[in-house]
Amino acid sequence: MTGYPPRAGGVRILARYAGEITTKAPRARRRFQRAVRHNLRDASASTGTAARIEVAGSRIVVSSKDRAALHVAARVFGIASVSEVEAVCPATETAIVETGAACFRDRVRGRTYAVRARRRPRGNPSSQRINEVGPPAPTA
Repeated sequence: MTGYPPRAGGVRILARYAGEITTKAPRARRRFQRAVRHNLRDASASTGTAARIEVAGSRIVVSSKDRAALHVAARVFGIASVSEVEAVCPATETAIVETGAACFRDRVRGRTYAVRARRRPRGNPSSQRINEVGPPAPTA
């Protein structure tokens, strides 16, 4: 199974909490995370950017039909960084490699490039294994 676009006609954003939130005790951390999500909803509403906000572990996933949501999320206090999600796929080695090849083949054709996978250390495949795997063999 290959990846699929995040949202038809929209944008999906992965937002990371600011680092100091992770140093707090669990109870205080939950309170700060709740405040950041509230601020994100408030910022989206005040700019007229409709957005759906979900928690995914230690990250926030923002889905919106408006690309301005990317800039709104980047300016919220407590958010360290935001990245646009280009594709989503199952967490299997084959799916990750196939999706990466399908999404980026045209962008890197004729150039030298490297892929550096970073992810939480749980589960398979490991990010180290993903970094070692090459692209799928070209089909004739």
